[in-house]
Amino acid sequence: MFFNFHHHNPTKFGIYNLPKENYSHQDYFSTGIHPMDITSDYEKTLLNIKIIAQHEKCIAIGECGLDALVPIDEHLQTEVFKLHIELAKTLRKPLIIHCVKRHNEIARLCKNLDIPVIFHGFNKNKNIADMLLEKGFYLSFGTALFKNLSLQNVFIETPLERIFLETDDSSDNIEQVYIKAAELKQLSIQELKSRIEDNILNVLKLNL
Repeated sequence: MFFNFHHHNPTKFGIYNLPKENYSHQDYFSTGIHPMDITSDYEKTLLNIKIIAQHEKCIAIGECGLDALVPIDEHLQTEVFKLHIELAKTLRKPLIIHCVKRHNEIARLCKNLDIPVIFHGFNKNKNIADMLLEKGFYLSFGTALFKNLSLQNVFIETPLERIFLETDDSSDNIEQVYIKAAELKQLSIQELKSRIEDNILNVLKLNL
């Protein structure tokens, strides 16, 4: 099976982004507050998340982060994101990052963390990729690899040990993302799967 690092379909294999209104899931999941979903009662939501995050099937905190394009106060976004960071540190679980036009701020807030930080749905340029990789972060690529030539070049240059693959909320099949990624990396599908499974073991502590 093909591990889908970040998805919104409970029937897929990988890390299911657990909706805040649904606190039960049988397979691997992550939990957190998307910047777009922050409300005035976020503290109550976070209390629930802290409980759910202790479940053995919860293998990451998020998606969480900063988004310059949503109508949520930036200071509030930052405060909620900091609380996610503290939760991830306490539980020793990786952070799955949602970031729109706030990469420098997130890099600063996550500086010197001793837990893995993964930017999901990465589709930015080489300068941003290099900055994040230099700081020890990971990048998860999705369906943008199909058509974005600039991103394809970024992906080719990203070390295999820093890569994950996902579909996010797309209806595309994760296998197609792996096929495209293997083509770009000039690897067999099996070799690419093996390398990503190494990352899953090293970062998520899952032995598939």
